[in-house]
Amino acid sequence: MATSGQIRDDYRHISEEESQISGNVFDNDGRLGVNAPGPHEDFRVIPGTLESQHSGDDTDGVGKYGTLTINEDGSYVYTITDVAGVNAFGEGVDYTEEFKYIEEWYENDGTKRETEKTIKITIHGENDQPLITDVQVNAFEGGDHAGE
Repeated sequence: MATSGQIRDDYRHISEEESQISGNVFDNDGRLGVNAPGPHEDFRVIPGTLESQHSGDDTDGVGKYGTLTINEDGSYVYTITDVAGVNAFGEGVDYTEEFKYIEEWYENDGTKRETEKTIKITIHGENDQPLITDVQVNAFEGGDHAGE
């Protein structure tokens, strides 16, 4: 069982070169009075409560650059969906997606509690190497072929 002081928001980082990250939002929440990963029988994410700061639409895990899917058991996957937009980030440019949801748990005395939690995913820009594609070279033998 947990106490409200043991319920923590989640912060994750992803580089623009990665396509997705995953985890469990309960891994940093107290369990049986101990901050320990493992089975999370006392916790659950209330279905239908996911909201993104980008869309502001309940039950919507769509952010500006990616999508968050979160399950009742706390497991989640964040997938970058706007690859071109993220690849345009320069080195040192970061963008943080913020998602809120409602978590439910039981106190040590059996009292059911709910709280709004946040998961923040920060995308870190990198310096991309230049890419040269489709180089076309025209060569003419003798004569003036200007404009051809």
